[in-house]
Amino acid sequence: MKTEVDRPVEPGEITLDNGFKLDMHPHFFDDGTFTNSYDLNWAPEDARAAMRITPRPESMLVHAPGVSASTSATFFTFLDEASAIPRQASLNLIISEGRILGMPVVDREALYIRDGELAMDHIAASGELSLNGRTLTWAGSRTDRDAQSHVYGNGNIRVTLRRDPKTGSKRCLDESSRFTPVMPAVESRSDVGFMASEDGTFTSVAVAPQGGMDIFSYDLVVRCPEEHVNRKGENRLAIKSIGSLRADNLPDFAVSSGPSLKTPDFFAHPINQDPSLGTRPVFADLQAIRMVVYGGLDDRTHIRLFDGRPGSSTFPGVTPAQTRDIITADIGFTWGAHVDGGGSARISIVKDGVLRSFGNRQYLKWPRPGQDYFLWEREPPGRDIPTRFELTGPGRAREPRDLDVGKYLGPVADLRTQLGGGSPRNRANPESAPLHPSAGRENLRNPHGTPTRRPTERDRGIGFS
Repeated sequence: MKTEVDRPVEPGEITLDNGFKLDMHPHFFDDGTFTNSYDLNWAPEDARAAMRITPRPESMLVHAPGVSASTSATFFTFLDEASAIPRQASLNLIISEGRILGMPVVDREALYIRDGELAMDHIAASGELSLNGRTLTWAGSRTDRDAQSHVYGNGNIRVTLRRDPKTGSKRCLDESSRFTPVMPAVESRSDVGFMASEDGTFTSVAVAPQGGMDIFSYDLVVRCPEEHVNRKGENRLAIKSIGSLRADNLPDFAVSSGPSLKTPDFFAHPINQDPSLGTRPVFADLQAIRMVVYGGLDDRTHIRLFDGRPGSSTFPGVTPAQTRDIITADIGFTWGAHVDGGGSARISIVKDGVLRSFGNRQYLKWPRPGQDYFLWEREPPGRDIPTRFELTGPGRAREPRDLDVGKYLGPVADLRTQLGGGSPRNRANPESAPLHPSAGRENLRNPHGTPTRRPTERDRGIGFS
């Protein structure tokens, strides 16, 4: 049965400062299903884009005075069970305020911002670095490239799914993937653990001659030729290039992203075999909540969310190909890439001093004591995230603070209470879609007490972070 969230959005447009627009409308498919489209768009000359990148996920309620809109961004380390977490939650390439904070270990598309304008490129995990004044070639440790040195980072982790009687499944860290591979004694290389410095370079704090270094303890781990490593003193490292990016002309912000909208076969994209995102293909030909960033043929930049609800027979979201087809039929695009979808996708705007949130507003609520069913509910804060896009007018500053939240979302105090209590699983995560442990029960109930279909493996098997 439909729940109250399985409804087409009322078509409309919200205009913000400096020409920002949020267009909302439903899109119906021939099979009777639909998605709600939320399209945040602007003319590049009228606005500035930036990214807020934090080492740990934070609430979307943290906003800056001058920010007209913000959206969730790219993939990150998302674990339910792990002995530790990495120093940076975002995966692979991370550049913030012109400083390199994370290096890619695999070739991947990336979204970047230069002088307030969004764009994308395919970034190879290879380039040059300087170690103690000597230039060496480097390659990502998950590539097959020969190089003088190889880079390790949180993109090396492996995430597995384990059945759980309480939540249905858990995302678990393969603990061995926290460490660099052990090398034989005859190997003439050492692993060096570096910490990022304020000047954009890296300084060593540990050396492991035979490997086995804990990737989570450092900002960067590089396997280097032993003759260039100072085992007893400090080692200084500077990145000279990352694929097409040069150290003397880095963008202001950059993060690895999902597949380009021009990808001919989304299922064949290497991201579907990325162990850091789990064992289920993220861009399989399944309907799910999807989010894309693109430059339109209307000369405007777009961040667009295609909404849905896991388990719904009428409002399931879109496939990657449907995403591209809808955009092509609407206005077309010159460039574009998928970003993190699923339970992470969200758009928020500030209108007349009130924070409003759009998309991805339904979550499974755990049963109360004595109940044997789950409830679908709307939970405004959503999942905490470590990267987001922030949009401002030209020249406006960003200074983090919490905004008041209007009646559209409910009182701020209530939201903070929800955010503060328990783990993210207690705020029930739609992709995990916890199954109740009692066997044979095939229905859940919506907030009005009517049954709604239990999420299936197909619904849960999207693998978004």
